Amino acid sequence: MALKINAREVGSAAVVDVTGEVDMHNSPELRKVLKRLVGAKKPLIVVNMSGLDYIDSSGLATLVECLQGTMKNGTKFSIFGLNPRIKNIFTLARLEQVFRICESESEAVGAAPGGKSEG
Repeated sequence: MALKINAREVGSAAVVDVTGEVDMHNSPELRKVLKRLVGAKKPLIVVNMSGLDYIDSSGLATLVECLQGTMKNGTKFSIFGLNPRIKNIFTLARLEQVFRICESESEAVGAAPGGKSEG
């Protein structure tokens, strides 16, 4: 399945919906979108991975690179919507200890100033 990326705003957060597969051929496309958002210094960048079927090491490296960029400029970074297979990849790579992984968009967006969180 081809990669589809849609960036949208939810409150003060930038939410990036990623659908399909992220591999070495198309991870530069995701990197470009995320780097633009990091450069814009949004208070929070959230990556919605609920439509993601596959991610390889280049896709993981893209996410790590974005996280490092957000740490430098004080932006928060969260991901949500990991299916069991993708979650297993994050666990094997110990990335669940590195990223803020949320269960839902409302939980992830709740970390943004002006964002709403449930409960």
